[in-house]
Amino acid sequence: MFPQSKGLSADETSIPEDRLGLTGGAGAPILGARPGDGEPRASGGRIGVGGLRIIGGDRKGLVLASPRGLALRPTSARVREALFDILGAEVAGARFLDLFAGTGAVGIEALSRGAERCLFVEKERAVAAIVRRNLEAGGFGSRGAVMVGSLPAALSRLPRGEDFDLVFIDPPYEDPLGEELLEILGRTASLSSHGRVILEHRKFRRPPESAGRLHLRRSARYGDTVLSFYGMSGREGAAGGVHGV
Repeated sequence: MFPQSKGLSADETSIPEDRLGLTGGAGAPILGARPGDGEPRASGGRIGVGGLRIIGGDRKGLVLASPRGLALRPTSARVREALFDILGAEVAGARFLDLFAGTGAVGIEALSRGAERCLFVEKERAVAAIVRRNLEAGGFGSRGAVMVGSLPAALSRLPRGEDFDLVFIDPPYEDPLGEELLEILGRTASLSSHGRVILEHRKFRRPPESAGRLHLRRSARYGDTVLSFYGMSGREGAAGGVHGV
């Protein structure tokens, strides 16, 4: 389980980093939240539903809330389906880290397919509140936690002693931050010994062959989108080029 938060008093406007904890479940504060952030809202207070659904697992068909008026680019259903088809049995029981979480669709998909727990990192407080709403709607409140923070700085606030089996990185397509995060993850103890990192990026962006202990194992293209899969040094499996679909 994720460590529990010490909570917020009614008049706090921020949380010192030495008091930050991870929380899940109905009514629990979002990591790094301010008073009033518990209610999901977006630009103009508008939340949309109906356009994004979980496509596999126990909660297949679950409709996810998403903010209106904010520039989000959710991973498409086609790419999500391909991602989890490739990961296969690795998802069940995995500790999942969803970076640039947006609506939380990828991490919630992982939970639906049997991941033990998932930590979502999202910089926008209003969007992070919607991730929590989606977790609760799916019945995943006790298995998910939401961290509010910008990357890469938020990686320094990951719980000590917690390592992740699967990490999904979906930065803005024109942002080189994905490669920077690969380097950081490849040098730290945030990954389990069999950990795998998946980077989503545009087809014209060439990802690095290696980043610290991480090495590119395969890439798969879906239209303009590419999923690049990295494994730890010594893990079985060789790099396999780009496969187009």
